[in-house]
Amino acid sequence: MRRFSVRLARLEARRPPVPAPPSEPPELPPGYVEEVLRLLHEYNQLGCVLRSLGASEADIAALAETLEERLEASHDASRDG
Repeated sequence: MRRFSVRLARLEARRPPVPAPPSEPPELPPGYVEEVLRLLHEYNQLGCVLRSLGASEADIAALAETLEERLEASHDASRDG
């Protein structure tokens, strides 16, 4: 058993270091966040999710208003185009 322990220690000492995982998450695809926000708004869950993340009521109202405007503009553009 002693020989095994010595051999194992020698092998572990020669093992290359394991690279650390990236400190930043991968980049999200374009439009991902907007689509998530749109779906949350569509299913009336935007406020609940944002509240659980610590957003203020003023921030939630401002985001909901901006989202409404973008959805209307997008809807108008798709209807006209």
